[in-house]
Amino acid sequence: MSLKGLKPDSKLNESSAYDPRKMRCIIAEDPDWSLEIVPLLSDLCLKEIIKVFADYPIIEGLLPKHRKRLIENISTEIPLHITTPLIDDEKYWERCCKARWRLCNIVGYGNSWKRMFFERHLEEIIENFIPGVTEPADLNEALNLAAGIIKRLEIRQLLPPVKEPTEGDGDFSDTGSESGLEDLHSGHFNFASVVSKLSNLEEFLVTYRVRNCGMNFEWNLFLFTMQDCELLSKCLSTCKTLRVVHIQQSKIDDVRCKIIASAFVDHPALDVLDLSYNVIQDRGAKALAKLLNGQSKLSVLRLINNCIREKGGQAIAAALKNNTTLRHLNLRLNQVGDEGGLAIFTALITNASLKELLIGGNNMGSAVAPALSQLVVNNSTLQHLDISCTNIGPEGGRLLQEGMEENTTLLHLDLRLTDCGQECEYFISQALYKNREFCRKQSLLCDEGS
Repeated sequence: MSLKGLKPDSKLNESSAYDPRKMRCIIAEDPDWSLEIVPLLSDLCLKEIIKVFADYPIIEGLLPKHRKRLIENISTEIPLHITTPLIDDEKYWERCCKARWRLCNIVGYGNSWKRMFFERHLEEIIENFIPGVTEPADLNEALNLAAGIIKRLEIRQLLPPVKEPTEGDGDFSDTGSESGLEDLHSGHFNFASVVSKLSNLEEFLVTYRVRNCGMNFEWNLFLFTMQDCELLSKCLSTCKTLRVVHIQQSKIDDVRCKIIASAFVDHPALDVLDLSYNVIQDRGAKALAKLLNGQSKLSVLRLINNCIREKGGQAIAAALKNNTTLRHLNLRLNQVGDEGGLAIFTALITNASLKELLIGGNNMGSAVAPALSQLVVNNSTLQHLDISCTNIGPEGGRLLQEGMEENTTLLHLDLRLTDCGQECEYFISQALYKNREFCRKQSLLCDEGS
C-alpha cells in the first residue's frame, strides 16, 4: 500500500501539542533534573570559607559584598581569639549578643554591640570566679582581647573562696561576730589584676553578695572583709580614668568608709560616688566630709539608707559651706534629725554649687522649718529639693510658702507626708509651676540666641 495518499491525522496532531513530554527535545533520566543555573564559583568559594572559618580565618582581601555575606553567616560560636582581632562589624557582635542573652539594650554601652558583648562577658567571668578554684585562663584571655574596649563593669555578685570545714567549726548564728566570719576566708576576687589592664575604665559598680543562694545562705556570703576593702580601694585609686564608683549593699561601716574615702582624696577624675544601702554612721560621714573639703572633684554623692545621725549631718554641712563642686547630694533614709537638718539647710544658704538635695525620711520635724524657709529665699542655685516624710506641720508649711513667694529658681519640691496642709501645698505648687515656666522661656531665648 502506498503512503503517498495518506493524510495526516489532525486529531493526533492536536493531542500531541498538549503532551509536554512530546514537546521536549531531551527527556532527562533524573526526574529531579532542572534547568537551574549552576552557582557562581565565587559563591561556592565563599560558602567553603564560611564553613572552615574557625580553622582558616580569611577576611582580608574579600570584596565588600563578600565580606558582608561572610559576617552575616559565620557562626557566633567561633572562639573569641579568632573573631575579636578580625571583626569589628557591629552586625556580627549584635548576633553574638542576642545568641547569648535574652535581653540586650546597647544604650548603656555607648550604642556599641562589641563593647556590650565584652563587658558582659567579663562581668560573667568575675561573678562566677571562685578564688583558689577557678582557673584564670578565661579571665586573662578576655582582658588581653578587649582591655581597650571595656569602659564599664557592673558586678552584681562575688563568690567567696571555698574553705573545707574543720573539726570544731560550727554554724554561726544571726548575731555572730563579723570578725569570726572574716576568719573563715581571706577575701573575695581581687580586682587589681583586672583594673590595672583596663586603661579606659570609667564606671565601676560592685556588690559584695551572692545572688540566689536560697537554702545555702551563710553570713560569709555577704561579707565585705577588711582585706577586700583595702585591696579594692588601692586598685581603684590607681585607676585615673575612673569617673563613677558604686559600692552598694556591701555592709560598709565607718572603718571601711574611711579607707574608701581616703583612697579618692586626690583622685583626678572621680565624679560620682554611691555608697547607698550600707551601714555608714557618723565617723564614716566625717571621712566623706573630708573628701568634700579636699581637692576632690566629686559632683554626685549618694548615701541613701545608711545610719548617719546628727554629728554626721553636721560634718557634711560644714563641708558644704566651702565645697564648690558638689551638684547632687542624696541623704534619704538616714537619721540626721533636727540638728543635722538645721546644719545642712543653714550651710546651703551660702552654697552656690548644689542643685539637688534629697534629704527625706531623716527624722526631722518642725524645728527645721525656719532654716528651710531661709534656704529657699536666699539660695539661687538649688533646683530640686526632697523633704518628704519631714513633719514640718502647718506652721512650717506657712513659713515655707512665704519663702517660695520670693524664690525663682526652685523647680521641684517633694512635700509628701510633711503634714503642711493642702492649701499650703497648692500655693507652693503654683510657685513651682511659675518657676518652671520662667526657666523654660529662658532656655528658649538662649536657643534662639545661639
